[in-house]
Amino acid sequence: MNVVIRAGGSGSRLWPLSRQNNPKQFLPLISERTLLEETFDRVSHFASPESIAVTSNVNFSPRVRALIPDPRVQIIEEPQMRNTGPAIAFEVASLIDLWGAETIVATLPSDDAIVNVEAFAAMLRLAENYIKKNPDAIVTPAVLPRHVDVGFSYLEMGDRVSDGGEEALFTVKRWVEKPSQEFCEELVASGRYFAHTGMYVWRLGAIWNLFRELRPEMAMIVEQAVHAQRQNNFERARELFATLSPITIESAITHSAPDLIMSTSNAVGWSDIGKWSLVRKLLATSHSDVVTRGAVIHKDTTCSLIYAPEGKVVTAVGVDNLVIVDTPDALLVVPLDRVAEVKDIVEELKKRGMEQYL
Repeated sequence: MNVVIRAGGSGSRLWPLSRQNNPKQFLPLISERTLLEETFDRVSHFASPESIAVTSNVNFSPRVRALIPDPRVQIIEEPQMRNTGPAIAFEVASLIDLWGAETIVATLPSDDAIVNVEAFAAMLRLAENYIKKNPDAIVTPAVLPRHVDVGFSYLEMGDRVSDGGEEALFTVKRWVEKPSQEFCEELVASGRYFAHTGMYVWRLGAIWNLFRELRPEMAMIVEQAVHAQRQNNFERARELFATLSPITIESAITHSAPDLIMSTSNAVGWSDIGKWSLVRKLLATSHSDVVTRGAVIHKDTTCSLIYAPEGKVVTAVGVDNLVIVDTPDALLVVPLDRVAEVKDIVEELKKRGMEQYL
């Protein structure tokens, strides 16, 4: 199986640790290794170096290569950040040149936690085998949610189309984007809705045909940008890419895909590392629900996450359900149940022209 690791995001919901010049994929958030290294180690269990590519912003490619020095691993340099729609279009167009249009690819975020790598590989292989028989299908992995989270998108399972034991494939009956709290509680309680992981498995030629059909202008500009970059005209590639509006792959393509299938597994143990509450949940132990990093002293504190920067001590007394992340130039204090709003703070910093803190 060929695999693409997408490492071009900004990780704004993990501000102030994740910054524009040092986004979360380059941070050791859940272990001593960065999220990108964790993801590469994971996919290396079932994919050879020649069949792995990493996509990232052109400015980050030296850091990607430093973390993944194997020259057999391809690095796709996105000219600019334009969200997952244009980024994946650029990825697909570039990889068709490298691997061919008939290649089946799993495109994966670089910021996931996976408990069971073998089950994860089995889920992807089931998707790959389905696409071999149904070459125009798009398969997107989804997981049964263990808690209510309005930050996820949810897929309602339709008819079962394949069964692999712990893993299964279903048609997608309905796609719900970021539901309200009340509606999300209903979805999760129903047992029929699965959280979307942001992963996809597809044949490169099939997804590129959808770009040409559904987003012809984007496809044309991306083809020109890929050609310019191939000619080492990086400035022209940036100029072309800058004309594209930021849009997610879901809004651009997959919501409208005619043959969308979701793969599920009861054994993968997936978690998105997309906001501070999930980081705390991943790092919490049976001995303590208070997660600390750095020099932290706390008393009568429960269910909290506290980060202290090097050379500074952070103390807390009587704190409950709070995230405290201190850095040399910015401090974040937010209740655990409102961590999704950190992204709003980042947007406010942009509006106020406080770019030095981004």
